[in-house]
Amino acid sequence: MVLLMTVLCGGAASAQVSSGQISGIVTDASGAPLPSVTVGIVSDQTTIERTAVTDDDGFYLITNLPPGGYRVRVEQQGFKVYTEDNIQLTAGNRLSINPSLQVGELSETVTVVAQGEQVQQDSGSVGQLIDGSQVRELSLNGRNLMTLLMVVPGVAVTTD
Repeated sequence: MVLLMTVLCGGAASAQVSSGQISGIVTDASGAPLPSVTVGIVSDQTTIERTAVTDDDGFYLITNLPPGGYRVRVEQQGFKVYTEDNIQLTAGNRLSINPSLQVGELSETVTVVAQGEQVQQDSGSVGQLIDGSQVRELSLNGRNLMTLLMVVPGVAVTTD
């Protein structure tokens, strides 16, 4: 009898959903979808970030998110970073967030490392050490030593 009740009432029991999802379409200012955009969703409680990359239609989907507060961050080279805070997700909820990215400025980082010249104390001459990485990184025609010496500061090449 108990088995019969379990079978008959089993269909009435529904599975509990304990997570939600966030999806959307990322577009530019004109409304055109943006492919290959990184979308990050950070939990306010755990600070763990889940990421997705948009498809060719600008669509992204992040599933199995526990209920709670979230922050969305969308970034793509050439566009300003889009952020949206205080997003509340409940169990079984399917939120749709459709970011529109504004054109931004490209930025480059240039690192300059200064190296001082070494003066020989006993003779007053100046020397410089050239390592293998400098030889590889310089655009020298044929990797010729004389060509390398012409770009070293303080070296004068004469043809006497």
